[in-house]
This record gives sequence, structure tokens and C-alpha cells, in this order.
Amino acid sequence: MKKVRCPKCNSYTLFDETRYQPGQRLVYVCRECKKQFVIRTPSNSPDPTRPPLKGEEKKSH
Repeated sequence: MKKVRCPKCNSYTLFDETRYQPGQRLVYVCRECKKQFVIRTPSNSPDPTRPPLKGEEKKSH
């Protein structure tokens, strides 16, 4: 379970990311202010379009 914060009213709610596929994008509606925003579940594999972070570079032997 993760805490998700509404970008409009800053209220928090719990979100169970294990119920969805890795990398899935979901539209969430805040219960307090009814603002719609996107929640993206964590992916199991690195994003191929993202440059590697420091320490993630492939090392050749």
C-alpha cells in the first residue's frame, strides 16, 4: 500500500499498487475535491527511454 496525494487539495489516500499490472496508468478521482489525476504503477523493468542513473550503467569486464 502506498500513500497517494491529490495535487489539488493535498488530501491523502491509500492505493494498493499490487492489484494492477506493472507500469499501468490509472485515472484516480479524489474523494475530497473530485479532481482527476493519473497514478502510474511501478514497473518491474527499467524504462528504456530513461537514461541510466548513476550506478546503473552497465559495466563491461
